[in-house]
Amino acid sequence: MSKDLLIIIILLVINLIAALCYLLFHLKKKERKKGLINFCTFLVFPIVGFVYMGLSELIKMILFRTRQRDINYDELSFGKTRMKLVQDIDVDKSLNSVPLEEALLMSNKQDRRQSLMEVLKQEDYTDLIGGIQYAVSSNDKEVSHYAATFVTDTIARYKARELELRKQMQKNPNPENLNTYIAYVRDMLEPGLFVGLDRERYISLFDTAASMLYEQYPESFLDSYATTLLRYYYYDQNSEKIKEWLSIIAVRSNDSLECFKTYAAFCYALQNKEAFFDTLERVKHSNVVLDNEALEWIRYFS
Repeated sequence: MSKDLLIIIILLVINLIAALCYLLFHLKKKERKKGLINFCTFLVFPIVGFVYMGLSELIKMILFRTRQRDINYDELSFGKTRMKLVQDIDVDKSLNSVPLEEALLMSNKQDRRQSLMEVLKQEDYTDLIGGIQYAVSSNDKEVSHYAATFVTDTIARYKARELELRKQMQKNPNPENLNTYIAYVRDMLEPGLFVGLDRERYISLFDTAASMLYEQYPESFLDSYATTLLRYYYYDQNSEKIKEWLSIIAVRSNDSLECFKTYAAFCYALQNKEAFFDTLERVKHSNVVLDNEALEWIRYFS
């Protein structure tokens, strides 16, 4: 074997060992793709590949790392801390957030289906229930099927949880269990998934639990329970229940801004001028902290 050939073989062996070391180094750093690409480069271009890589790293170190030391990241819009904030917001989701009703009008089936799937993957979908229900009537059978399945599963989950909380409340009707149950039923009714007899049934259960809490633990009763029930009964035109809860709200309007505004608004809507002006006069001498809207009412009608 000639001396020149021996030198070439030694250099190739050294090149192979160095390439393997480089590959193992990147595999350890979990940079598999980069390691494999450079490993193949070193094998195809022995010695030259290492020279090229070395020069690239040297140029990067001189030109870029030196410049980074002179940069004041506080003066940049995309400094490290601000970049983290942008990443946390999730730019992709922000850019792709299109109202579901508009997305369903897209001519491209794949876009419609993708938009629906993005909505269904969200953890908090309460505000999107209307759009999902709209998707049930879509002409796209796949979109309609996905939406209908989601709505059915959601209703089943709501019912199962409601039953669990109702049993717990009936077993131990303390203020905590009553509040937990009432709040849950109110939240499950709000999206409008329940209609017909189901809706009537859960409103009745909501009413029964709220009445029990009001009678037995009035200090734990929330104004929003009364105003929500009044809103439901007003929508259903249940005059008997409207009168019942309106009287409770009237009593609480002396100490509650929410009840005051609800009671005054209903008196005005029902054209009960005497009760309306009496309520405005009472609240002026009460301890209720008024917001801008309530102040405008008093200024305008007084």
